[in-house]
Amino acid sequence: MCSPFSAQNWRRASAELSSIPLLPIRRHSSPSGGTVNAENTSFDCQSESFRTFTSINGIISLARRQSQDENSLYHKVVFLCKANYGLLLTTMSGVLFALASLFVKFSNTTIPAFEIIFVRLVIQTLFVIPPAIYSRANLFGEKKHRIYLVIFGAINFACISSIYGAFTLLPLGDATVIISTTPVFTAIMAYFVLKEAWHKHDAVSTFFCLAGIVLITRPTFIFGNQSNHPSHVTNAHRLMGYSVALFGAIIQSVTFIVVRGFGNSISFFTSVFYFGWCSAILSGISMFIFQTPVLPDCGPARWYLLSVAIFGVLGSLCLNRGLQMENAAPAALMRNVDILFAFVFDVACFGEQPSPLTVVGALIVCLSTTGAVVLKWYRSRGTIML
Repeated sequence: MCSPFSAQNWRRASAELSSIPLLPIRRHSSPSGGTVNAENTSFDCQSESFRTFTSINGIISLARRQSQDENSLYHKVVFLCKANYGLLLTTMSGVLFALASLFVKFSNTTIPAFEIIFVRLVIQTLFVIPPAIYSRANLFGEKKHRIYLVIFGAINFACISSIYGAFTLLPLGDATVIISTTPVFTAIMAYFVLKEAWHKHDAVSTFFCLAGIVLITRPTFIFGNQSNHPSHVTNAHRLMGYSVALFGAIIQSVTFIVVRGFGNSISFFTSVFYFGWCSAILSGISMFIFQTPVLPDCGPARWYLLSVAIFGVLGSLCLNRGLQMENAAPAALMRNVDILFAFVFDVACFGEQPSPLTVVGALIVCLSTTGAVVLKWYRSRGTIML
């Protein structure tokens, strides 16, 4: 008895297939009332496609070509992007927040902090409504989640107010390096609250990222008074500023954990919407109680303020969506790339030359954030071999 995979059987099957009579042409009615002829197709035994599927070698060759296509550079890049889509979104949020900071510096106005927060959050609330309606997202959320969403909005207001307060009480470098400790608190909270894994690689990446941030910002409590810091800042103000900045970092970690805890049960449009209107109400009340609102000057100042709001809104959307798709600690780590872009904007737009320590710190931040993506890919490549 010959093997079913022998050449004789394949030739016999080909002959039998070619001897099958063609089906008669069938006519069917079209929706417009006419008749349509079905295609009268036949198998060409001499065609390349037919010979491919009637030959073992052809089938193996086709499978090998498909396997090579799947292992091509394009497919590797696509898989890497899909596997790290959440990290890409959080990185993009850092770039957008850096752009918002750039337009804050461009505005060069005496607009109070609570007024900037109020304008940004009002625009954020209005901006998120159309895409939420288009995607049929439940803006107000389910009834059982609404109280938690309101608390989430209030926590975000405390976070953004603490960050602005730290910048007014501390030198920019000191405030930035304290607030940038968010990934450390996020990792600790995610480990205990969300039961997320915390690998040694993540700890190493976090350590080097924070080390690079320290070299970039050069805080006075490490490098002394070598940096350019205002002399009018007293020790009492600095102590209060450190406390406010540390509080802001912890609160920002809480917001990351809350969004991650929501997961996909709540649309990221809903979380951004609650962040917007709750914080807008609280910032509006605080603006009239603690500060005096002013009308921005006519001209570029208003456009700069609008740009701050738009980039801030887009950054919030990317950040909240990225946190839903990615573990909290790596997402918070990638969020810190806004510091690097802020220094790039300083050089490109304001002509400020970075010091050698700044260049070294920027390289460390790039390597540590890139390492977070590479290590995550290495841990996930067990599903698909590259």
